[in-house]
Amino acid sequence: MSREDGEERISRGDGTALLIIPERFSEAVLKDEPTTLRLITNPAQRILPGIVEGILATLVDGTFYVQQVLGEPVREIMESTNDLADPPSSLVVSSVSVAFNETIQRMGEYVFPPAIELVVEMEEKEEETTSVDFGTIFFQSMLFMFLLFGAQGISDGLWREREERTLSRIVSTPGRLSGFLLGKVLAGVVVLGGILAAALALGTWLYDFPWATYPAVLFWLLLVAALLIALFSLIQLVAVSRRGASLILNVIVFPMMMLGGSFFPPEGMPDWLAVIGRYTPNGYGLHILKMLQAGAPDPRTVVVAFALFAAVTGLSLWLASVRLRSSFAKAAS
Repeated sequence: MSREDGEERISRGDGTALLIIPERFSEAVLKDEPTTLRLITNPAQRILPGIVEGILATLVDGTFYVQQVLGEPVREIMESTNDLADPPSSLVVSSVSVAFNETIQRMGEYVFPPAIELVVEMEEKEEETTSVDFGTIFFQSMLFMFLLFGAQGISDGLWREREERTLSRIVSTPGRLSGFLLGKVLAGVVVLGGILAAALALGTWLYDFPWATYPAVLFWLLLVAALLIALFSLIQLVAVSRRGASLILNVIVFPMMMLGGSFFPPEGMPDWLAVIGRYTPNGYGLHILKMLQAGAPDPRTVVVAFALFAAVTGLSLWLASVRLRSSFAKAAS
């Protein structure tokens, strides 16, 4: 599309990224002349713009290295053929073939065979190490990534209720705001719970988890969902604006995912980093989940975890209801 149409779509959030390619870009690349690609990304999106930037950076780096290896023969062909408009002469073809052959021979000592040879020697250990199934780790981590994003989206509904004037109508009714908040949290748990129940059943079947652990694991995930929704709702109510709340939650959620095992499994982290991640809500939740699905949990640890998460959920709901009554609902009315 035209540049104007593209910039207009990005400005209204209809798209992930806009790549502006200057005129005579291909000729500049072939001639190794300075040229600039301009990338405009959608600030409202978080993941897809990063993917686009990464791919584009890889292409730029790849073009640079191709220029170092094959740039001179390509420029020789262009200079002799009027920018590829005419077929090259036999003399040019032969000279370029010699140049290509010399380049391949020059690289051959590093590539054929490689200059560095990797020799892997496995040390024999007296004790057998337990193998870790990547699919199992990925599945468990994805459950908590889904919980974090789902809780964040559900908690944003408080601002939507306020902006759409729904909250002001609720304030004028005889009902208590704490009941309204509790209903929002329970509704969110039900929605997430339905998806979790199906995903957990599929994962239990695919990765051969004991079906006897299914009820306890599902109940634990629902409790984690309630905790995250309550915590995120409290943050939403404390923030002064919807955009500010979204920014605060993004700053909190992404470090939680990285430290808590949603991006990188704790088994692959340094010990000190894995210990820190376990003290995040999702990291501790993932730790208890693995303990439950292993089929041999420590009863005392599990009871303490359930009691702790239930207590923190109740405290977060109480603080959120106080904030809702004191200022958030009044501003809505």
